[in-house]
Amino acid sequence: MSKQRSPLLVVSSEQLVQNVAAWLRDDVKSIKLVPWPPRVEELEEEEELPPLVLQLLSALQGKHGVDLSPSTLSLTSLITQYIIKRPTTTAINATVTLHGLTRSKELVDSYYKLGMGNQLPERASAT
Repeated sequence: MSKQRSPLLVVSSEQLVQNVAAWLRDDVKSIKLVPWPPRVEELEEEEELPPLVLQLLSALQGKHGVDLSPSTLSLTSLITQYIIKRPTTTAINATVTLHGLTRSKELVDSYYKLGMGNQLPERASAT
């Protein structure tokens, strides 16, 4: 006796992308974010990252399980920042570190224009 196959669910690429995007947005919006403006104590805490975004980036690399490498964590934070349209802990810490090491507002501004980090407040530029 042969098994009958159920018909495959056909989903267009566009619909698949829309579904994944909706799931990722919901996942990002469900995590605890650093309040804005942040306090130093909050920036010292480990950043909560959306698990679905971590899984997606790991899967894109062909890895089974979740890859917690610095590049995956940074990309996850960058995607989170893109979705929520405000700086994440990683972006704030990267900006503060970059400015602290170089004292260059121009370098921080260039970094921000590339879509990373965040803008310095005006008072920080008076160094």
